[in-house]
Amino acid sequence: KGIKAQTPVPPDWAPPLQPTREGVVTIPSFSADGMKTEPIKLRVTKNQAEPSLEDLFSFDMSVDSHTLYPQQSATLRMQLAIKVDPRRLDNPQIVPPSIEGMKIEPASDMKQGQRIIDGLEVTVVEQAFNITAEKPGSYTLVGPRLTGSYIYGDSLTGSTKVMPINTKAEQMPITVKPIPKDFKGNWLPASALEMTQSWQDEQGNPLSATTVNTVKQGTSITRTTRIRARGTHAEYLPSIGNVYPSTLRVYPEPPPV
Repeated sequence: KGIKAQTPVPPDWAPPLQPTREGVVTIPSFSADGMKTEPIKLRVTKNQAEPSLEDLFSFDMSVDSHTLYPQQSATLRMQLAIKVDPRRLDNPQIVPPSIEGMKIEPASDMKQGQRIIDGLEVTVVEQAFNITAEKPGSYTLVGPRLTGSYIYGDSLTGSTKVMPINTKAEQMPITVKPIPKDFKGNWLPASALEMTQSWQDEQGNPLSATTVNTVKQGTSITRTTRIRARGTHAEYLPSIGNVYPSTLRVYPEPPPV
């Protein structure tokens, strides 16, 4: 049961058999000329030559911080290792990572290249994302997935098989803590913060911050103030309060994009 003969039984009683399912199957006994064979049990497994898609396509996902505060950002880095010839892939698509209740957006373009891993040349696809917290709570970061098809060719039988690809997405917990109740001032949870300024005359020449500069009445000078913050978004940066003498006319310019 579970095995069928491919051809009629020849006179020498050596019929080729083909398993039709996995598991333990029994070859029944045969009787001929008063002789009878014993039943034979076989364990049938799937084709060992057929590759496991989990071994051919694998994602690696890392986040530089699993605990954030509102308006704080973390960097998610994704890496996909493809251990087969990419030309054998049909319509491959990377489903990007997602996290409900938080902002997530690409921080870099997707890059693809070749790398030697464990002595094997592997195609590596990499990309970085920014995830930004908005409200306190517990969240689940769902990693990327690869979909499409892999055209597998069996060198032993010469057959070709189309194997659907749908990798499993890794899940990672992210915790967003509330703003401390005793905090006072402008909330800016940046891991690094730097503010600089520079002065230029009407021709764009830099002005000194340590000596007296001479400019003509009626000409313009430009003051540029820059804030560089790591771990947050530009939209959360506080406005800069500048105080100028009443003898100056000030015309603010929009910040560069």
